[in-house]
Amino acid sequence: MVGANSVGNSEIKQISKYRNIKEGVSTKNDIYNEFGQPSDIDYSNPSEIKWTYYYSTQSFSLKNWIPIYGIFNGGTNHNVSMAEFIFDKEIILLRLDTSEKKLKHNGTRQ
Repeated sequence: MVGANSVGNSEIKQISKYRNIKEGVSTKNDIYNEFGQPSDIDYSNPSEIKWTYYYSTQSFSLKNWIPIYGIFNGGTNHNVSMAEFIFDKEIILLRLDTSEKKLKHNGTRQ
């Protein structure tokens, strides 16, 4: 990657961190010990608590470095990873969801 930077918790990208996590068995403490402080905690559902972790990398497109062409067709590439841990009121993990998105933003403004 050219000119890459990242933000968030890179631990969510490590597959080995998920090996001992089991829905219906693991607790908030287990998740905290593996991943640390979540990026977001959602209490909006009275019967569940959701912890969300993010990790994002951004890099400039190699097309940026092509004279003239790069002005119109360059931009940035974004890779966004997310892990959501849903707990019941008793702190037991109900569900784990992970996702990844790849986004491209061209250099033009709207």
